[in-house]
Amino acid sequence: MKFITTLLTLAIASGQTPQTPPKKPGAVEVVVTNSITAEPIKKVVVVLQNGNTQSGYAGLTDLAGHFKFQNVQPGSYLVSATRDGFIFQPGGAFGHNFKPLKVDEEQRIKNFSLKLIPLAAVSGRVVDEDGDPIAGANVHAMQNTYAQGRRLLNPVDLANTNDLGEFQLINLQPGRYYFQASIPSRALNSPVRIRSPRPEETYPATFYPGALDAAQATATEVAPGADITSIDFRLRKMRSYRVRGKIVDAQGQAAASASLRIQMRGAAVNSGRASSMVRPDGSFDVRGLLPGSYVAIAQWMQAGKMNVARQSISISDQDVNGLLLTLAPALEISGSVQVEGPQSDNQHRLTVMLEPLEWMGQSADTMAESDGTFVLHNVIPALFEVDIYPFPGTYLKTIRLGDQEVTDARIDLTQPAGGSLKLVLGVDGGKLDGVVQDLNGDPAAGALITVAPRDELENRRDLFKQSMTGDKGDFHVQDLAPGDYKVFAWQRVDPNLLEVTEFRKPFESKAASVGIVANGHESVQLKIISAADVEKEKSKLP
Repeated sequence: MKFITTLLTLAIASGQTPQTPPKKPGAVEVVVTNSITAEPIKKVVVVLQNGNTQSGYAGLTDLAGHFKFQNVQPGSYLVSATRDGFIFQPGGAFGHNFKPLKVDEEQRIKNFSLKLIPLAAVSGRVVDEDGDPIAGANVHAMQNTYAQGRRLLNPVDLANTNDLGEFQLINLQPGRYYFQASIPSRALNSPVRIRSPRPEETYPATFYPGALDAAQATATEVAPGADITSIDFRLRKMRSYRVRGKIVDAQGQAAASASLRIQMRGAAVNSGRASSMVRPDGSFDVRGLLPGSYVAIAQWMQAGKMNVARQSISISDQDVNGLLLTLAPALEISGSVQVEGPQSDNQHRLTVMLEPLEWMGQSADTMAESDGTFVLHNVIPALFEVDIYPFPGTYLKTIRLGDQEVTDARIDLTQPAGGSLKLVLGVDGGKLDGVVQDLNGDPAAGALITVAPRDELENRRDLFKQSMTGDKGDFHVQDLAPGDYKVFAWQRVDPNLLEVTEFRKPFESKAASVGIVANGHESVQLKIISAADVEKEKSKLP
């Protein structure tokens, strides 16, 4: 079978001047194998992407997993490989799905190796307490994700059971999963008022093998190419309760087109929010809720402006009736950004953000005017963290909400708070230089550097800095707020995981402690933290 190299015309490459003779091309022979069995993989799409000229080459491997690129222009390339049922993860500090390659003039590169990881499959059954199959149940594959320094179980794949209660999840990447079975919400919420002499029951969402709480769930390790067939669920009914009430506007009129969602407080799962149809008279009836502490949020867009109502709910051993949610205009948060000390020409149009600290919240952001003033519109009452992208040469030094200084960048907008939000940028930040060695004592190029604040600044994510080492293992970080820090060097790690204090703590003995003073300049030497050590500690997280 004949294979043809295809030139990807992504953009016109920057050409040579007429006086410059073109460089003589080289050739690249690629071989693609299964990372577990070492067997060759056919029909793999291999792409050589030149990031400088935005051009590249593509080819398809043969039965022996080979493909040869002819007439490859000299330069630096990023090589990727794609095939159904496999994933390409060659490594690197951020786990990128490409592998670097440099082709010199007239160079012939042979057996450039690419290893693809086979994907996995998981199957099982969902039955009720009597062992009868439950058709149409949702089975989620969930993984730990991390945002703003907190853990969240996030669904990454979904399967539905057939009439025999069977399900199958295919093409799962290797990793640690939590599996959850639940009945679709459409079976739990009723558009009409139903009364029954018997206590209501529901099938609560259940983690494999039988936990109701995410904290008690058991993780399942899914190996590359695995075929796991024993993820079975037995759902059992539990006493459930309803929340009934009405949503009205500021004049007491029914808000028929409003939306309503109810979520348990402190939930570590990014799913399972209960919602309800709102009737023409503004009333709602949400069923299937288990005992616990909840938050109800009603939203209504009118004339381009958001109206909201927020109410805490506690369910113990009876229904909640007569809940009145009165809509009011969403918050308008005004404020200003000022720079302490000398001004510079680029100190304008800075973006101000409020990041939610609870899953019921929605982020808000705006761009400050040239005079530093800003207004955040349609802000839902919630807990937020203040964040900005400072100008070069500055850092966020002071945060004030009204007459109160906010030391940890977290503000509570669920309660009335008078005054504006005032942000002051400092210009006296410190600098940090360093050198990283690999496990053999050689310069570690491409290592990920994190500079994490400590003590009273520990929760200030805006002060958390990252950098990469150069070819000589060197790095430079500037605009550091005065304070104490821990400095880490990572071979490969999920950057979002680094903001989790519990994850970093076991590695503090391999980190450097440094104190930054105003306008100071410090230097450190680091040993790289291996990817194997990262995976070992990651497996210990809940």
